[in-house]
Amino acid sequence: MGSVKIQKLLILCGLLMCSSFLNGQNPIEGYCDRVSYLQGDTAVIYLSANSPVTRWIYLRNICGKKVDSLYIHIPHQTISTSNLYPWENGFQFAPVFRYPISLSLPGGVYDWEGKVFFIVKTTNRNVDITFVYPSNTEQAYNNAGGKSLYGSNSTLYQKADIVSFKRPLTTVAISYNRNFTIPFLRWIACHTNFNYRVISDMDLDNPAEISQSKIVCVIGHSEYWTRAARQNFDAFVNSGNDAVILSGNTMWWQARYNATKDQLVCYKSAFDPILNQLLMTLNWNTLTLNYPVIPSIGADYPHGGYHSTTVPALKGFGGYSVVAPFSPLLNGTNLSFHDTLACKSNECDGSIVQGINSYGDPVLDTIALGFCKAELIAYDYCLKDHTSPPTKGYETFLAFKKSYATGCIVNVGSSNWCSSLNTIYPGGIGGKDSTKIKLITSNIFNLLLNNQDIFSSTTASCFVPSNIQQEGNSSAADLQLFPNPAGNEITIIKGDSEEGAQQKLEIYNCLGKLCYEKAILQEEKMIKIEIQNYPPGLYLAVISGGGKYSTAKWMKE
Repeated sequence: MGSVKIQKLLILCGLLMCSSFLNGQNPIEGYCDRVSYLQGDTAVIYLSANSPVTRWIYLRNICGKKVDSLYIHIPHQTISTSNLYPWENGFQFAPVFRYPISLSLPGGVYDWEGKVFFIVKTTNRNVDITFVYPSNTEQAYNNAGGKSLYGSNSTLYQKADIVSFKRPLTTVAISYNRNFTIPFLRWIACHTNFNYRVISDMDLDNPAEISQSKIVCVIGHSEYWTRAARQNFDAFVNSGNDAVILSGNTMWWQARYNATKDQLVCYKSAFDPILNQLLMTLNWNTLTLNYPVIPSIGADYPHGGYHSTTVPALKGFGGYSVVAPFSPLLNGTNLSFHDTLACKSNECDGSIVQGINSYGDPVLDTIALGFCKAELIAYDYCLKDHTSPPTKGYETFLAFKKSYATGCIVNVGSSNWCSSLNTIYPGGIGGKDSTKIKLITSNIFNLLLNNQDIFSSTTASCFVPSNIQQEGNSSAADLQLFPNPAGNEITIIKGDSEEGAQQKLEIYNCLGKLCYEKAILQEEKMIKIEIQNYPPGLYLAVISGGGKYSTAKWMKE
């Protein structure tokens, strides 16, 4: 009996070794029909093996834990000879299986065999934090089929203008791009208790995906944004919600999708054939796009750059030099003035600086920024590579509030805050100062979620109209506006006022500047205002009088 058991064990071991050998020598590749799915959706999976094989494949969550397995036949599929532009048209594989996304499968990032990746979105959108995964940047660098949006890794060094989402991710795309985000998402999923969901860049085109979240957090290397995504992000913050940018080189290119949303389009030049100039795929700071980045997130790539390894004066600190040690964001880190927080960036963003103080540190230009409240937490030197010759820039970790009516934004300005340690860049969440980076990140989220101050006590307060500071605020329901958002005209309907009370209507822009003022008669219930010359943005209507006031926010399109 013993010898029979040994024979069976040897046979089993041989089969396992054979299976392991086949799996190692016969790798698979593939992709899904979409970037993200809601719980309850069905994903279509396209796979190919070097040679046909029938075996188990495993679905893993972001922490590497197996959550499902399938025993399937994987064919060998090739790109059709008639498909001359597979990087643009997709690989056009035949579907191998369909996978129903269970309603009980937690939201997050998943993969089949470390090769086929997709995002699961929870059906519940009422969460504390929504993380935006940089799926556009991932595909922009992906050169499967021969080309990417970059000449450096494209055949004949000629970049593509359009790339398909229906391609496998190359090894370089997986190891390079995903390192900017995966270490952070693993920490969030496996070691924290934040109530969150994950969405893709493409999902940000739908404002409903973030409207019920308290915070929107952009992670990693979020370089390619559509106009709709930026507008939805700005509307979210301008409505009083908070945002956190744990990314660098953020909002560098305007991109768009094709009608079926399976292609990413970015010509990166004026040769873009689209007729609407506002949708041309250029750098966001290009004047014709009329949509600069700094008003949205406080910093941009042209004011930052990259860390030089050849210019001694611009090598920087290997991370951030702390200039606001009393910032609540640094609570518990024991960081002192001019201490270094290790997190050297591959690419980084900088804010507008007015000069250098007596300590040799940059000083934010609060007038040029136009924010009612802004604080520089830490910075590093960098090299602006979009000036000729390259000049000195500053990577800025800052917190700011555009106006008293908008939410707060924290922007670390680094593409490596969410990354792990590697041979060139010490990384953030998985690097040398991992413990401090995690603590600061937790501080940011906790302070914002609990409506606590994120600024040092020395930071100036936001401008608040004098009316708002009076006692006896009446209900917001006493003041109504339509349409909202408004175009050329807005109508304001006010509630009843006390007999004989003198009232006044004021309109303020998001910087607290008075744009309109009018005395109101008691019998006036409906006031129409022409606003065609008002710049787009958030405004506040205030009706005051008799020791009371009412306010209402509205948007100008």
